[in-house]
Amino acid sequence: MWFRRMRHQLRHGFGKRIIKELNWLARSRNTSEATKLILSQVRDYLQTHLEHIQYRQFKKQDLPIGSGMVESACKWLIQQRFHWGRNAVE
Repeated sequence: MWFRRMRHQLRHGFGKRIIKELNWLARSRNTSEATKLILSQVRDYLQTHLEHIQYRQFKKQDLPIGSGMVESACKWLIQQRFHWGRNAVE
């Protein structure tokens, strides 16, 4: 439930709010030390890439926010190179 709420907030441009909540959770006495480390790492990643996760703005500009197009292009390119390399050997 929590993850779903965070994902929704991320998609709607509330990255700073998520970072704030992760920071609070990472400092909470009720959070285990192992979990604190993970939360801090996720928080730091989001903080570093905050300008890259402005999905609400990107969507308003009709820019793709998923990686599907890039993954598809990479798969196609790898298949083409593999096919080309195999034909060169034969």
